[in-house]
Amino acid sequence: MQDSTAPAGPHRRRDIAGLFAVSALLIAVTAALYWPVLGYPYIPAWDDGQYVLENPYVRQGLSWKGAAWAFTSFHAGNWHPLTFLSHMLDVQLFGLDASGPHGVNVLLHAANAVLLLLVLHRMTGSLGKSAVVSALFAFHPLHVESVAWIAERKDVLSALFWMLTVLLYIRYAERPGAFRYGAVVVTFLLGLLAKPMLVTLPFVLLLFDYWPLGRFASAGAKPDGRRSGKLVVEKFPLFALSAASSLVTIAAQKAGGAIGGLDSYHPVDRIANALVAVVGYLGRTAWPVGLAAFYPHPGSALPLWQPLGAALLILAMSVLALRAAGRHPWLPVGWFSYLVMLMPVIGVVQVGMQSMADRYTYLPLTGVFIIISWGAAELLAQPSMERIFGRGKRRVLPWGAAALVAAALFATASFQVRTWADGVTLFHRAVSVSDNWWTRFNLATSLADQRRFDEAIVQFRVSLALRPGFAMGHFNLGAVLEQLGRADEAGREYEEAVRIDPGHVRALNNLGKLFFLQGRDDRAMDCFQRALRHQPDAVEPRFNLATVLRKTGRLDAAEREYREVIRRAPAPAAAHEALAMLLFQAGRDAEAWSEVAAAREGGYAPDPGFIRALTARTPDPGRSRSH
Repeated sequence: MQDSTAPAGPHRRRDIAGLFAVSALLIAVTAALYWPVLGYPYIPAWDDGQYVLENPYVRQGLSWKGAAWAFTSFHAGNWHPLTFLSHMLDVQLFGLDASGPHGVNVLLHAANAVLLLLVLHRMTGSLGKSAVVSALFAFHPLHVESVAWIAERKDVLSALFWMLTVLLYIRYAERPGAFRYGAVVVTFLLGLLAKPMLVTLPFVLLLFDYWPLGRFASAGAKPDGRRSGKLVVEKFPLFALSAASSLVTIAAQKAGGAIGGLDSYHPVDRIANALVAVVGYLGRTAWPVGLAAFYPHPGSALPLWQPLGAALLILAMSVLALRAAGRHPWLPVGWFSYLVMLMPVIGVVQVGMQSMADRYTYLPLTGVFIIISWGAAELLAQPSMERIFGRGKRRVLPWGAAALVAAALFATASFQVRTWADGVTLFHRAVSVSDNWWTRFNLATSLADQRRFDEAIVQFRVSLALRPGFAMGHFNLGAVLEQLGRADEAGREYEEAVRIDPGHVRALNNLGKLFFLQGRDDRAMDCFQRALRHQPDAVEPRFNLATVLRKTGRLDAAEREYREVIRRAPAPAAAHEALAMLLFQAGRDAEAWSEVAAAREGGYAPDPGFIRALTARTPDPGRSRSH
């Protein structure tokens, strides 16, 4: 382990100057690479909608009610309250302008690259090799998805706490103490609250204990079993947090229907895909072309030679790493940290429909980059390199090669950044890489978001032809047809969505609204009630049910539903106005004025015609008091 008290004097000053110079360069090039994203919009079809734009708690900005929701709710099959709080802070600071959260993602990514530099330099004392790892981390095209996608805030935010946890752990390893260990625990917990993928960090810390921290044995001695056991026991609080986070995550994903995706994959198919994905990520690291937002799961279609070949390659690499541990300790640490950090997202427990995803490599590739940097340095240090290239060229060639690799990565990553310009561009690219029903569906949804309805209808029909039993496809097609005024066609699509998925709450709600507009109140009420049976906390169907009850004269029942909406809704101002109208209808004017006041407090301007009618019958008591 690098001695934190040395070197002193000019060597120490050179190190600090070098760190500042490399950090500044990392920040500048990262900013140049990702500068275009500041002009990119949200991509509602690809989680930005349900995370931010369509999320009433996030749209309010920071609030106690929103914070309570973030910590107590499973949303979109996830539980990462700190990430949702960060989205709320974005709205608080920038409103719904996408440039703000994009800029925050870029800043977090740049900070992660600099922290990685500091972590590796603190552990190894090597500025050059640490800088190479940090540059690969900052500029690799596989990391574009995590940075350019607003909904992937959880990647860059959790990685920030990963880096801080490791940095604080190094300080603890240098001089153990309860306060320093407590700081490690706190930052690790914050990381888990941002994204549970950090559950593997205690295992990675054990690998760092082996190299470069050297905590398993004294210098020059064989590993001490007793000391190794103490290092494992030392991590028990961290392992406990990992276990708790894993249980909560599994519960969240089951509640959100994320585990298994829309397909049920056989365990053998999952293991086969996981093996191929481990090797596939390595291939994309070396040759990052053909990247896309979605790679479909092959199910049972993988030829047998692919998982078998991948398994043999993984086994061979693992054996090689173990055999080389004595002379090249960075090799097993880099390799096994890559494997360990991939485990939560490798697909043995399948979440979603993808076979792999670029975003899953954000932290795991750190291990691969360590192997590349330390391996290249050792190779170039061999005497044979001097015989081949000569003394002078052996020193110049690494920097020339590094510059060429950096330029190639920057150019490839710049292209990848441009594919995130908007949802249509993103999914046109995905279709060109892998044409399947899911990418067509997201392309159609993105076209609809841009109000290119005729093109969207074509893509929805292509998607449904490839996947006829897809309820959400019928629902989204129905929503587009409804916006075009083709209510009968829209109703048929909503009905088909409900036939396929009787618990499709949004389809039931929209179908109920169509019936209400057609004067078919009983059918509308039935749809809203069915929606609430499937999702009792759904606010919009309850509000719509109250409206039908009020229209049909069932005022007591309508009042109960409006009050329930006010209790449940994050921003219930419209419900206060609707309840005020009901109370006016019932002749309870004083109570109506109270609800009007509540609506106004929520930033809502009640209907002027209603206010005139209420004032004509009963003057505003609040105004009277103010005079």
